[in-house]
Amino acid sequence: MARNGLRVFLVGGEAAARTGLRRLLDRLGHVAVGEAACGARAAKEAQRRQAELLLVDAGGTVSEGIGLLSQLSGTGIACVAVAERFPAALMEAASAAGALGCLVRPFGEEQLAAALGLAALRAEELALLRSETRRLRTALEERKSIERAKGILMDRFGLHEQEAMRRLQQKSRGQNKKLAAVAREIILADERLCL
Repeated sequence: MARNGLRVFLVGGEAAARTGLRRLLDRLGHVAVGEAACGARAAKEAQRRQAELLLVDAGGTVSEGIGLLSQLSGTGIACVAVAERFPAALMEAASAAGALGCLVRPFGEEQLAAALGLAALRAEELALLRSETRRLRTALEERKSIERAKGILMDRFGLHEQEAMRRLQQKSRGQNKKLAAVAREIILADERLCL
């Protein structure tokens, strides 16, 4: 279930439209933490104000706002694009540029609540996926280091794989270091010897 109280930063569109959005957000229990007429200023300002979501007015059509969305996608803040129409090709472009939701004008509280809620949920899912991806990459790199260090020990000392692993584990416990850290030290020492 989507939560209320999102910190939303408004980007693009006319000042009057942003004022109307502020009122809608307030009625829905969200907080407009700031606004900017263009993307260059919006990215830094939204991050500074710790916005959780960007509500981006993409202009008359999404094609006018794809560049704006692309500028903002680097912030890591979820974006919802607002435009007068969303043909399929432009919806794909908005998604590729970082939008996690689209709203077609005119829209009311119910549509805005649904778009913000869905974007917030998608952003949480993406954050979890990114975190898991980083964790898996780290685990893979550590595994590669351990395998390489085992190979070095096997070559240098004529050990079998199990004995090389046992020695790595002993050194790890003896130095109170992670196995991957010990493996990296062995790799570095081997590289120095080979120079």
